[in-house]
Amino acid sequence: MTKVMSTSIYFDVTAHLKKIDEIYEEHMADILADQIGLQIFGEKSKPTRNSTYLVGTWITGVTLVNENAEYPQAEWDPDVTVTMTKHKYGANVIITEELKLYDEYDTIKDKIESIVDDWMEKLDACLADVFLHGFATTAYVDKMWLTVTPIGQEARALFNSTDGTLLAYNSNNNPSLSSVSLTEARVMAAKHRDSNGELRPVKLDTLLVWPALQSKAERLVNSDKLTNNNDINPNKWKFKIVVWDRLAQGIGWNSTDAYRFVLNAAKAKKQLKFEWARMPRLKAPKEIVFDSNDVHNFSMIYSYGFLNLPYVMWSQGTYATVDEPLQVYDQASA
Repeated sequence: MTKVMSTSIYFDVTAHLKKIDEIYEEHMADILADQIGLQIFGEKSKPTRNSTYLVGTWITGVTLVNENAEYPQAEWDPDVTVTMTKHKYGANVIITEELKLYDEYDTIKDKIESIVDDWMEKLDACLADVFLHGFATTAYVDKMWLTVTPIGQEARALFNSTDGTLLAYNSNNNPSLSSVSLTEARVMAAKHRDSNGELRPVKLDTLLVWPALQSKAERLVNSDKLTNNNDINPNKWKFKIVVWDRLAQGIGWNSTDAYRFVLNAAKAKKQLKFEWARMPRLKAPKEIVFDSNDVHNFSMIYSYGFLNLPYVMWSQGTYATVDEPLQVYDQASA
């Protein structure tokens, strides 16, 4: 009688897991490169249950020290501590016996890439919601089903009059995107004073918009002159434009189409917090059995939130401002 050999003895577990790891690592690298939210937030890693931040403002700093005099003591406003709790997120990806038996790695690839996409889309939406819900302190449920109370260390919303982060023009809040409103935003930031009345100018260098405002933003920032009086465009090359598709996702039934944000990109990372306790991973089962399903665990642990600081400013865009015509710079004729 002829002995029938079992196919399972030919199954290469090492090669199988290596393929899955390659699929995961390659796709994760690609998708992280396109992730706007994490590029804006101050991303760090710390394996603690909570993320705790100590926030203070200098009230006595460097001053004249006369001969034989003692150096003055630098002081802070009363220190305020804010804690952001880390949460675990994830899902199990099932690789069936049949997928392994028939070497259907296209389907395995689709499964792994889809779960990574699902998480990244939701994370990006959660980070965008920090901006879109930033005008109120009302709790909301984010895309991961976490209840978020949007307040900083001073129990204020991200955008508020105390921190000077509500954009205005001619004493009217929420100006539309235009040359004059961009100039006024820079002036507002340059006049910023801390809680002790000390002048602490903020240099805005980034204009954050959604795709429908991109064309206008490009003209406002890259045009050479104001057409009406042939004057130099005061905002030329003053801003880097960042386009974030997620800013159009809306809040409930309310449109966020006209929203736009201006910020100091480097200092905004001190204000917008994102901290990993465990970065995303795809964990293989301890034992791979050829003739059964395998469970690969995709998971991560992190926290996110914001501090009440003056480095990110917002306008709802509901107050119409005069749109000065702009002359696009023509390098060929320069």
